[in-house]
Amino acid sequence: MVIDLVLEIRFSFDHPWRRELLSKNWQNWNKVWKALDLIDDTQQAIDTYSELPDFSGTGGYLYIFGVMQALFVQQDATKSLYDACIEDNLKFTDFPRLDQIRKHRNESIGHPSDRGNGKSFHLIVRNSIEKEGFDLESRFTKDKEASKIEEISIIECIKNQREEIIQILKKIMERLESDFETHKKEFSGESLKGLIPDSYLFTTLRGDNEAFEVGLRHIKEAVDKIRTGITKRYESLEALPDENHLIQMMEYILQKLEEDLSGKTIDDKKILSSDKKIDYFSNSQKNTIAKVLLPRYCFAMFGVRTLQHHE
Repeated sequence: MVIDLVLEIRFSFDHPWRRELLSKNWQNWNKVWKALDLIDDTQQAIDTYSELPDFSGTGGYLYIFGVMQALFVQQDATKSLYDACIEDNLKFTDFPRLDQIRKHRNESIGHPSDRGNGKSFHLIVRNSIEKEGFDLESRFTKDKEASKIEEISIIECIKNQREEIIQILKKIMERLESDFETHKKEFSGESLKGLIPDSYLFTTLRGDNEAFEVGLRHIKEAVDKIRTGITKRYESLEALPDENHLIQMMEYILQKLEEDLSGKTIDDKKILSSDKKIDYFSNSQKNTIAKVLLPRYCFAMFGVRTLQHHE
């Protein structure tokens, strides 16, 4: 379940809008992706421990040190993910069972020889080691005679942490979904498809100069509106590389058409061969470019892609 939720959160961040928004904060970008990796990795380690055969004695030290550290690192990674997504500071004291696991880790394998600046000292009782858990012996500076032995159940720690981490990851996912729905509502009723000019405008590009200018002006206005619409929806045009490239091509083509106002027809090959700006395309791409060079083809292609992303 933990790994499934991590996968859901990953998919959420694959959306261009969220990915672009996250990329504006490079610290959070690194924090989110590394935290997701670590939650996944530590869960793999914890699951591996759960699948171990029963063991006892000194041979179990490595297993105990490993699983207690994996639990601790998973908590830290979950906190990092929470802080980046919720923009709040997750406190382990609000999750008593997680806080207790941190205490067990710190006293058993984290800082057993000097806990709390010399307040206490701890040791795993060697002959108590088994897969289920271990006994932890503790002594305290404040009372020289005081000591205690506490039974630590690793199996219980794993169960409790899984339940708490699942709840935190669900809360993160709910917040991501809520933010996305809020973002979508900002553009309800605003269809980018509606910005695509009527097809008759394209026929004016082969009419007289007056009709040509009118059609060209409307098409340029539509391109500008589409550029603005995508930027509002996705934070920047670069969030959609294919659409970004297509709009750049359309703007370039429209510029060429504007320069050719003196003619009644448009020579596609002339545009391709005479301007050096097109030379950066490979020969294999030129046939494709020729097919989409006129605005009507660009808008037709763009209209289909727009429907996929926005409608």
